[in-house]
Order: sequence, then structure tokens, then C-alpha cells
Amino acid sequence: RAGEEAVARRLQAEGCRILDRNLRIGRGEIDIVADDEGVVAVVEVKTRRGSAMGMPHEAVTGAKMRQLRRLGRMLATRHPGRRRRGAGAGGSLAPGGAARIRYWKNAFTMTG
Repeated sequence: RAGEEAVARRLQAEGCRILDRNLRIGRGEIDIVADDEGVVAVVEVKTRRGSAMGMPHEAVTGAKMRQLRRLGRMLATRHPGRRRRGAGAGGSLAPGGAARIRYWKNAFTMTG
């Protein structure tokens, strides 16, 4: 949750409008749905407290991207006619809660 909060704050600071958080749709969940200059961004957030489990972005597997594409298609009914893109954010939380965020605006395609 702390990582998602940090990512949401960063997106807002960059001019995005948060449309939904932890959106349950179908049989899945989208961490953050944001409006970025008219494009609906489906944002997957992965956060780690250390590197023992690997880097955060390494946890977004092919299966996870396929699920996010499927959820993105379902989300299209809520935002008809708008472009969508898959975005990713990785966060590292230091002791005390300070977050270091990396954001990939076009982490994966919504087709394929």
C-alpha cells in the first residue's frame, strides 16, 4: 500500500488524474487507473523493501501482462473511445518509509 500511495502521489505531481485505485474488475485487480493527458493508463505497482526478492519490475511476468491486457479491455467499456496504455511502477522502500519510485510510462502494450 505504501508503494501504491507513493506512485499515486508521483503521478499526480506529473499532472495525471487518478481515476481508480485497486479497481476490482472481472476476476482481477488494477492497482491504479490514471488519466494521463487523455490516455487511460493501467498501472501495475510492485514494491520491495530490499533486493532479496529481485527488482520490483521483475515481478511483472508475461502472465501478469496478459491479465492486465484482459482487464484493460474490460476497462474500455468504462472509458469508451479512449486510448489505453500499460504502465508500470517499481518502488523501493527504505527503512522509515521513504520511497524511491521508477515509472515506466509505456511498460507494455495493451494489445498482443
